[in-house]
Amino acid sequence: MCQKTINDMVNRVGDKAVGMTYDKVSNAAIAVIYEILDKYTEKDSDDRLELNQRLSELVIYGRYIEEKDHKNMMAKAGRLGGSSKNSDTRAIKTWAEQEAKTMKGADMDIARKLAAKIPEHLAGAPKNYVRLIYEHLRKLNKQRTTAS
Repeated sequence: MCQKTINDMVNRVGDKAVGMTYDKVSNAAIAVIYEILDKYTEKDSDDRLELNQRLSELVIYGRYIEEKDHKNMMAKAGRLGGSSKNSDTRAIKTWAEQEAKTMKGADMDIARKLAAKIPEHLAGAPKNYVRLIYEHLRKLNKQRTTAS
């Protein structure tokens, strides 16, 4: 294969590679290699059959890696979305936990009192403040009793 053909192959992959992931670039390179194989090898030679087999294995592996990366990316996006979605309720729970330390009584009574005096900067997130605070206080009490 001449140097001009190799340079042409590198340029074509480079043109396609702008904005692509590493796996997509390697798949584009494999496609270009297939084109070169068609041009410069005999149709039924053993070398060509072996190269085709190896290239098809690479293509399958590239697709597997690409799918795996996509799944990982989506899982990370889901975690980040959930944490930002729940940031309001997390702030209310933290505030309620601090306030409840100084209060005495049943968890439900404390939750009702706290729900009545939620600060304005925390208001507006959940639909039922009493339930949110009550469940959080129960969870904290359960953790304290199991830790003892």
